Amino acid sequence: MPDDDLKALRGIGRELAEGLRTHSLDVHEGREAAEDVVAALPAEYWCLGLRPDRNPKPLREGGRTLPVRSCREFTALMEELCRGDAGLALAMPFSSMSAMLMEQMLDASQLDAHYARMSERPTWTFFALTEPERGSDAGAITTTLEPGEDGAVLNGVKRYIGNGARAYCGLVFARNTAASGMFAVQPVLVPSDAPGFTAELLDTMGLKGAGLSEIRLEGVRVPVADGARTAPTGLRGAMQTFDTFRPCVGAMALGAGTAVYEYVDRELRAGAQRNWRDRFVHRIEATRGLIATAAAALDAGRGDGSVSSAAKLSAVRLADALAAAAVDVLGPAARLDHPLIDKWDGDIRGIEFMEGTSDIQRQTIAQGWIAGRLPLVGARPGEGR
Repeated sequence: MPDDDLKALRGIGRELAEGLRTHSLDVHEGREAAEDVVAALPAEYWCLGLRPDRNPKPLREGGRTLPVRSCREFTALMEELCRGDAGLALAMPFSSMSAMLMEQMLDASQLDAHYARMSERPTWTFFALTEPERGSDAGAITTTLEPGEDGAVLNGVKRYIGNGARAYCGLVFARNTAASGMFAVQPVLVPSDAPGFTAELLDTMGLKGAGLSEIRLEGVRVPVADGARTAPTGLRGAMQTFDTFRPCVGAMALGAGTAVYEYVDRELRAGAQRNWRDRFVHRIEATRGLIATAAAALDAGRGDGSVSSAAKLSAVRLADALAAAAVDVLGPAARLDHPLIDKWDGDIRGIEFMEGTSDIQRQTIAQGWIAGRLPLVGARPGEGR
């Protein structure tokens, strides 16, 4: 996408974010459902992310179409939306991580039905990897897929699954008991109305709009055709999805942090305002640049995870610093007098746990640096301190 189009996309995202923010506290405090907020939007907003050849209601600006397909486009849009509300940004149907893998797994007729449904009304899917006892360690999954003559049977529990209780179908990652190695872990397409499938909304401190849920699979039968229709890359496909989505999570943290920055900036007097800007404005721009670098590398097929991890880690650290500084600057009653600050702080803490915590990102960054894959300016390992 040309830079002018990307700027236009950011402008549309910022305008949409202003509308989302008017619903933030109502959704956060349970007075309004995120699904209702999304359903009230024009169709071109909840059709964002559909393949251009499958999108009957594309986003347009000045007579030109603005598709959202690349990582660069998605990060720009998510940053702007999260300046409004990160939870509601995650409630947008296009934000699901399952989209890329579903395109590999569905046959032509299923894709036709899927895209027709998504273009007619807000339609959610889920990406069920995380487990209560194992977290998002894909190699340690305990949910099982047991093949049989007439299909396969799924058993297990998934937790902290975005849109899990509102989705019509999604991908469940399970360990195929008849396979071994990295291809034993497979994503399986599961409809939410399948017998034995239950999803319950979790009560969370932040990201209320995201619909984080617990999914239970008790003897869920998967037909032979669907059981065989798994992503050809197996566990590797999940890891590629994480690498692709990680800069987007960084953009979410940056957007939520920028919302805090702009809110406090409006509350301060001139002298204090200058000090506030001096503390953070350059860090915000630098972090935005790092996220853009990670996204561009992925779009060019050069992403190995190191720069994506650096982008996510930097953005989360900045957002956390902004939330803490806001409470300090606005005074001891800040959370009571400024409920949006309290809400954004909870959202930022939730983003920390998406696509790997900061400790996991540090490990990935260290591995990339040692291997010489991370283009950082400064001393190489063993040089300096």
